[in-house]
Amino acid sequence: MEKRFLKTLPLAAILLAVLGASGIFLLKEPAPKPLPALPIYARVPDFVLTERNGRKVSLSDLAGRPWIADFVFTRCAGICPMMSSKMAGLAKELKGTQLVSFSVDPEYDSPAVLTEYAKNYEADPVQWLFLTGERETLNRITTSLHMNKIDEPMMHSGSFVLIDAHGAVRGYYGSDDPEFTEKLKRDISLVGK
Repeated sequence: MEKRFLKTLPLAAILLAVLGASGIFLLKEPAPKPLPALPIYARVPDFVLTERNGRKVSLSDLAGRPWIADFVFTRCAGICPMMSSKMAGLAKELKGTQLVSFSVDPEYDSPAVLTEYAKNYEADPVQWLFLTGERETLNRITTSLHMNKIDEPMMHSGSFVLIDAHGAVRGYYGSDDPEFTEKLKRDISLVGK
């Protein structure tokens, strides 16, 4: 019995050494944790609005890839110029990502006015759309996205909204958050290109 024990002792030591080394390897190289899926906060209602170039744009025109929206108006002397500057920065950092600015002053912000406004931000007409239209349609969009109704243009959100390829709102990003660009980049990768 003692001889059998002595013969198996080296084999047991080798087995323990192999298992121990494997355990150490596993501890040194943990598998990365998957990022959590982003929640769905709301859905963008179907719409037809007018882009600065005069063409009609609907929700289905934006389907198939994520996009970022904000709400501005051209006569704004407050937060809108800052938001549009930040959107211009997003256009450079997130090449290929669709950007959409909805006017919250549709009676004044005609396609011609939006065209001049967009020039101030060197907005690429393919990547960055400026939409205007009927107040009722714009109110339906802002209400569905849990933003302020636009009955009074001065009262509008200072947030950017991430919308996925299926029209679902996946995130809100405060324009005053210094890390909002990094958060948007990360979250766009989670909802797909």
